[in-house]
Amino acid sequence: MDFLTQEQQVEINMLKANYQSALADFLAKHDVVQGLNEKLTAIDKTIAAAEGEAEATRTERKSLITSILGGDTKPLKAAKAKERSAYALLEDYQELRADLIKEKQLLVFETMTARDNAAEQRNLAKNRIAEILRDHAIQVLCQSQAMGLLVSAMRIQLPDYQELPPAAIARLLQTNAEKDWFSGGIHSKDLESTLFEIRKAMPDIAPKIPDSITDLAAAVPSCNEYEWLSATARHRAMVELGLK
Repeated sequence: MDFLTQEQQVEINMLKANYQSALADFLAKHDVVQGLNEKLTAIDKTIAAAEGEAEATRTERKSLITSILGGDTKPLKAAKAKERSAYALLEDYQELRADLIKEKQLLVFETMTARDNAAEQRNLAKNRIAEILRDHAIQVLCQSQAMGLLVSAMRIQLPDYQELPPAAIARLLQTNAEKDWFSGGIHSKDLESTLFEIRKAMPDIAPKIPDSITDLAAAVPSCNEYEWLSATARHRAMVELGLK
């Protein structure tokens, strides 16, 4: 954007840097969440296997009870010890999973906060750059022949006679007959009708994004993998996590 002033370029560079920093913080936290998800997947598989093993030892102990009545109880004691060990191991895995869930809940909230900050920094940069582009575009347009033609058309354009009462039509005819085409001003209805025509043409106009801001044009990656919380929901979450 070679039309930028030095101050505008410095401002845009700062806004971009703020966004990139916030985005890097969010993505780093997102990677940690992904790592925790992998750990939880692994512990869930381990718990499922441990549950199967514990249930198998219980079944084995119950079957021994009926088979050794009046006989040696050592196999039963061994089976019972094996069952206790299996269930103790299962409890250890379940406690580990509960700890990981708590860790993930806090980290997810922190990641959501980082995501919101990245989105906010991107919006700040986006809005300021939009203002600069708009102001420059208007300046260029106002110096162009096309804008001169558009302004002339708005000054020449008359109201819709069908919307006026007969007396007003007569007065309008007299007023316009007494003036040249370009002596009148531009009214709000003239602007509305012109904007309407511009809006109809806009879908056919390809956006022109300066190369220096293309890194801001893309959506925030992975942003929808986390819930978007209202202020009330955020406060509630902070209370539940013990952060307030």
